[in-house]
Amino acid sequence: DTLLKALADLGDIVYFPEDDALQNIVILDSQWMIEVILRVLESPAVKNAVFTRDTMQEVWPDLDMELREYFLELMEEFDLSYRTPTERDRSIVVERLAYDAANYAEKWEERDGQSGMREISIRYDLGNTLPAGIPTWFIARQHRFTTDTHWRYGALLRDNEDEKHLALIRADSASRSVELTARGPTPHNFFALLRDGLDLTVDRFPGLKVRRTVPCPGHAGNPCEHRFNLEVLERAIERDPPRQSVECQVEFEPVPTMQLLFGVHHPASQLATQQSIDELSGRVADGFGGMNDNFALVQREFLKLYERQQRYAETHSPNVFVLLPVESSGWKRRLRGQKVALQLYCQYPGEWHPTVEGNKGYWELGDPAGSLSALAPHVSKLVGLVGFASRVAGPWLGGATHVVDEVTKHIEHMQELAGFLPELVDDGDERATLSRRGEGERHRELEGADLRGLRNILKKLDPEEDWGGLDKIVTPEGHRFWLCSYHRKEFA
Repeated sequence: DTLLKALADLGDIVYFPEDDALQNIVILDSQWMIEVILRVLESPAVKNAVFTRDTMQEVWPDLDMELREYFLELMEEFDLSYRTPTERDRSIVVERLAYDAANYAEKWEERDGQSGMREISIRYDLGNTLPAGIPTWFIARQHRFTTDTHWRYGALLRDNEDEKHLALIRADSASRSVELTARGPTPHNFFALLRDGLDLTVDRFPGLKVRRTVPCPGHAGNPCEHRFNLEVLERAIERDPPRQSVECQVEFEPVPTMQLLFGVHHPASQLATQQSIDELSGRVADGFGGMNDNFALVQREFLKLYERQQRYAETHSPNVFVLLPVESSGWKRRLRGQKVALQLYCQYPGEWHPTVEGNKGYWELGDPAGSLSALAPHVSKLVGLVGFASRVAGPWLGGATHVVDEVTKHIEHMQELAGFLPELVDDGDERATLSRRGEGERHRELEGADLRGLRNILKKLDPEEDWGGLDKIVTPEGHRFWLCSYHRKEFA
């Protein structure tokens, strides 16, 4: 394995050891691999960008079935094609899509101007080139949102079968730019998810000089053609004190900075703070609606805190959990003698819930005071985010409605425990250590030491690393989640 990975890193072979569908075959001749894939990209048998198993026989007559399946998976790995969950025998080869735009306008425009509809948009100006693969790689990677309305330079996407929110991706070869827009009652979560996928696509071209802009919302009901530089807006809001407004360079009218940034600018370090959670909850209460969509956004952005630091931590482990008092209805006045348990949660954004596979994922801590001290940074950040879980119940609970009441109790215990963190007590109380460690943790980014501490505790509790039946999933947008068997199905 070490030799294979080294040769793959050097580019001498093609090998994907972490992909279940690709790990059993090693390509020794990369040029041969390219020629096999080029047959699909150039064959007249692939009509309207559709590649079926019948077409496969015509294009790859010299490959046995195992190799055909391998190359089909390989094309998906390279974002050259995709299959939808409902049509596994039919692939869309994105590089063979028609150049003329598909008929998306009627469905897209019917939402424009509807009551309660909101729109978020961002444009990427790519300098002097529009690389091959933009936006086709993005279209392939986001295939689970497809409406089957796509062409070489764009696609219409939807967040679910109800099409509550739509998104439009369009590239312009003349201006060498690509624009992403989402519409719906609360498009912030869907937009942020797609934008992560678009950023991942653009990042494949490190030499690009990318300029991101957002549209001016207009003035006194009149549209405006000006676009604001996103980097400038981010610098404005990060000043001390923040710039509350910026001037439109067309009409010379002030525009609120947060109005331009809300929905577009989601730095994890800010969204994960309690103030931002409270602010988002307030916006929901003020009429933004779609609580679950917004909660999914905050929870996903929070987990990016872990993703950034996990590059530097030795290992990766689940990081969403609750701490619970054992054999008592609540936390005791003194922690000495208090039995404490840790319960892991599935991390599917907007639908966090405790592991439900038997009693897996639940352990009593052997050193409660020491463990609480080590886990203090996680507790302070998790408390508000886990609180969103009480508003969501779904089929992953297996019809066990009592679990919803259990989650509500979990949240109460976490909120009570979080209240201990800033409490200053005498040095003889175990809470003193917890207090000193927890003070100010809520607004500090997690560090490698924090993650190693969490990992060490979990490893002692679960030496086999079963993690309560949770498996690590890397999404097409590059997010890493630990998911239960139910929520893994979306990424199968």
